[in-house]
This record gives sequence, structure tokens and C-alpha cells, in this order.
Amino acid sequence: MEKDGNTFGVWGYYVSGEEFTTGAENVFASTPITVTRTNDVWGYGEAAKWIPNKNYRFYAYAPASLGADVTVGSSVGDNQVTIENFKVVGTTDNGVMAYAPARHIDALVAHRYDRDIRTAFDNSKIGLTFKHILTNVNLKFNTTSKYEIELTKVQLKGVNTKGDATVTPDVVGAEVDPMVITWANQAVPLAFAGALNTDPIVSGGEGENNINVVGESFASMENMLMIPQNFEAKALVLDIEYTVGGKGEDGDATFKREVQLSNGQNSTNSWVAGTRITYVITINTANGDNGNSYDIVFGVTTTPDFIDGTNGTGSAK
Repeated sequence: MEKDGNTFGVWGYYVSGEEFTTGAENVFASTPITVTRTNDVWGYGEAAKWIPNKNYRFYAYAPASLGADVTVGSSVGDNQVTIENFKVVGTTDNGVMAYAPARHIDALVAHRYDRDIRTAFDNSKIGLTFKHILTNVNLKFNTTSKYEIELTKVQLKGVNTKGDATVTPDVVGAEVDPMVITWANQAVPLAFAGALNTDPIVSGGEGENNINVVGESFASMENMLMIPQNFEAKALVLDIEYTVGGKGEDGDATFKREVQLSNGQNSTNSWVAGTRITYVITINTANGDNGNSYDIVFGVTTTPDFIDGTNGTGSAK
């Protein structure tokens, strides 16, 4: 396992023949056992012994504790690992969860590990390869505006935060998909309140033809570990409020915008397990080009032709 975790749970089974559908025995006295890394060495209680002339199969997940009320299990006959009642961890107030990625649990399941020692005894260390079964979600903002943009509210709405996972983890290098991950029974849709920047978002200045270029992005939500889900039947909506140059559309009020991230060409309709998705939102303002802006702008000045008047009279002395 990669060194991004300190524990994992593991089941072990062995049989005398080829099939694991019936008659499989547990390798460990209690299942799953918890394996813990201490001083870069993985260990667990009293070590089980290899039994010669047996065919072995192992399943694992990480971390060993996935949170309160979460149930994990394995089915050697169906080659599955199940995780029930998994939740995204956070503090919720009136249906809104505060941005707190440090509390999110990175759930992983290992590829199935097989070792047949019926013809050749092998007591070498077991090396497991894990895969993320959640989606890493990120939200960034930038602007091309000549004004400073200040975010005052960011909410990502319509996200399911609870569900059950069924994982069929084949061995590494299998010809078919080596890991099939299915999430079901999803519930508890929430809004996530993003972090707000302490400094305004600014553009990258003027480029060719005096056109403002995109500035450096501000990350409002970063590395959120979320349950994979589909947004074809429900909307993923970004609700934001911001000020432009210290003012909103109605003087001191803020601009209010809703962006449907799960519709159109600016997004995907699904969060897929093991992938990182980053939404980049560019806030544009009119910049004085006849849009809703705060520039005091002078247009092109014109001078009409001279108009003939009445001939005057005069005298010379």
C-alpha cells in the first residue's frame, strides 16, 4: 500500500483445490484483521502461518476504520468487498456542510491478491495494490475582469453524501476490468459551503488588443473526497455571490449567480471513482463595453459640420 495511510483491513481465504466458491477457510482467526504501519513496517497481532499445499486469496480495504456505522465485508465466492452506510464526514448546519477536506476519509479497496503454493512454497511478503473508490472534487475561480472580484458565498448544491459500495476487485493485470466499483442507495443530498478568499480575485492584466487575460485561479474547494454519483437525473448547481470592485449590481449589494455544472459543455454528468474533477469558473464583467458595469465611459466624440449662417454687416473706420 502507498504511504498515504497507516492501516488497512484484510481478509484471507484458502482452499485445497481451484474453486473458492465453497469450502474456503479463513486464514486469520478474526476477520477482517487490522494491519498497522509502525516505523515503516506493516504488522498485525499474532502472525498467521502459511500452510503448504494450499491456494490462497486475499481482499483488503483502507483505512481499517471507515467511520461510525460503516459495515465492511467480503464475499470470497462472489469476489466482492462491500461497504455499507459510508458517509462523507463534516459538520452540517441546515443542510449545508462546511468545507473541511481534512476530515474526509479516502476510501480504498485493494486488487485481489492470489497466491497458489500447492506446487511451489512461497512465504514472501504480500504486496497489495490499492485503488481509490471515491472522486476527488475541486472548484477554482478566476477572472478576466479589470475589477477586483471578491467572493462572498460559494455553495455546491445537490451532492449525495451517503451510500453503499460494492467492489469486485480482480487481480492486477486481469484482461477484463480489474476492479468494478458500484455505488447504490445514495441519500442525504447536501450543499457544500466553499472557502472564501481573503484577497480579491484579479485578472492577469491586458494581453493582445487590450483584452484582459485570465488571472491566477483561487481554489474555493480542493481535494474533496466525494461519493461517485451521476447528475443526469439531478442537478449539480453552483450558487455564488460576489462583489465587483467593492460594489454589486444594486450599489452595495452583491452579484448572485447560479451555474448548473452538470449541464452543457462545461462539465461532466458523472463523478467517477478514482478520478479527479476540477471545475474552473471564470467570472467576467462588462468592463465598460455597454454591459452592466461601473465604468464612467466617454464614447467617440464628434463635431458636426459648420452650418451657414446669416451674412453679417460691418464697417471699417
